[in-house]
Amino acid sequence: MRYINELSDEIIKKLNEIQKNGLKPRERNRAHAILLSNSGVEAKEIAKIFKKSRRTIYRWFDRTKLDDFCNKLNDLPGRGRIATLNESHLDTILSLIKINNIKETCSILSSKHEIKVSPYALKKFLKKMV
Repeated sequence: MRYINELSDEIIKKLNEIQKNGLKPRERNRAHAILLSNSGVEAKEIAKIFKKSRRTIYRWFDRTKLDDFCNKLNDLPGRGRIATLNESHLDTILSLIKINNIKETCSILSSKHEIKVSPYALKKFLKKMV
């Protein structure tokens, strides 16, 4: 049985803030798990609450040993799919979109620039970048 029980009041305040107002659900869950452990709940019970394995909970606990762990409650870099479009494509896309509609722009990107992207993904990229 492992517990997180050496948290300062400042860190507990930060974790409570992350639990209530964190941007991502995973971040909020991890903060909540650490707070539960700090209050004496066993890792086995925390695993049941979050429907995760005990090993996953222990990994969350291991992050608390790192400096500034409140900023490391989110996923580690390198997770997820690599974006098809980035800022270097923006000028090309904007010039194409002025002349063509979204579907035509997608087909031009696919044929001339070898960038396969759906109309939905292109709209989402444009909203994010512009």
